[in-house]
Amino acid sequence: MKKQEDIDLHLANYLSGTATEQQIKDIREWAKESQGLAFELEILEKLWRERTADPKTVSHDNVKSRLWASYLQDEPIREKNHTLPFARHWFWKVAAAILILIIPVNYVFFQGETVQEQAPISKQIVKENPTGQKSQIHLPDGSSVWLNAESSIVFDQHLFGSTREVTLFGEAYFDVKRDTLSPFVVHIGDLSVAVLGTEFNVSAYNEDSEITIALVHGSVKVNNDRGQAVLLAQGEGVAFSKEDNNYHTFSILEDEMYYHRVAQWKSGILAFNGQDFEQFIIEIGRWYGVEVEVMGNPPPNWNIRASFKNEYLNNILDAISFNKEFKYELTNKKLKMMFN
Repeated sequence: MKKQEDIDLHLANYLSGTATEQQIKDIREWAKESQGLAFELEILEKLWRERTADPKTVSHDNVKSRLWASYLQDEPIREKNHTLPFARHWFWKVAAAILILIIPVNYVFFQGETVQEQAPISKQIVKENPTGQKSQIHLPDGSSVWLNAESSIVFDQHLFGSTREVTLFGEAYFDVKRDTLSPFVVHIGDLSVAVLGTEFNVSAYNEDSEITIALVHGSVKVNNDRGQAVLLAQGEGVAFSKEDNNYHTFSILEDEMYYHRVAQWKSGILAFNGQDFEQFIIEIGRWYGVEVEVMGNPPPNWNIRASFKNEYLNNILDAISFNKEFKYELTNKKLKMMFN
């Protein structure tokens, strides 16, 4: 038999679900030593399952009292040779270990007039989409995110505190629940976007030359690692160049098509605003999840300006191929574009 202090710790881990395989084996072997020990383990498991019946405020002493009262309720059915003094001494050692584990996580406990609340253990959640797939995500704080294809977002499972922070790779549209006490911050490489409650779009694909932020409602503050800050109002946007770390602003009034292009993809609108051929291939591959092969030489003046809503890829290619003079084959997620 192991030392009693080892058994006490193993029991606490066993009940809380954090025991190792060896600790679980030790507890089961220990419980087999007598019917009394097996019974004590059964009672403690029962108390552990019932520990969160009232998850609201409760003092440390109150928790201990409730555990002991529940324990005593089962006293009449104990073995005659299992005396109360030993049970009391042993039970409190284990209960103390259990309380150390459960109080910081599940309860607010009071010490005089001071209230201390321990935050739950942090866990990072990752949501990601492959090419050709989009999704809507509901964050723990009540905010919503539309995640574009070939994109991922990382956030804490609790998402609360002095700030609500997420990290984005790719593109996403955010509808942030307003909370004036807890700003919502999106980290994108060397940039961060801070808001209190608003709707905005962020596009930050690795292969793109710019990072763009378009504001739909409310206001946002965009910061870069050089200490520059840009404040955006509704209907405005900003594009940061990755090459020279400069930026330019745009608005729905100055360039409506460009503004909508970076803000309306979540509605199924694929818009081309003068992109070159290389960017066209990237967006087609990302949007429809196809692998593109190019044969021949595409025209240098590609410069397509058009938008398509929930359109099949072959219909888009039919519309563009006549003007740009190419043929194509589309089979099994592979697109071959053939130029003369």
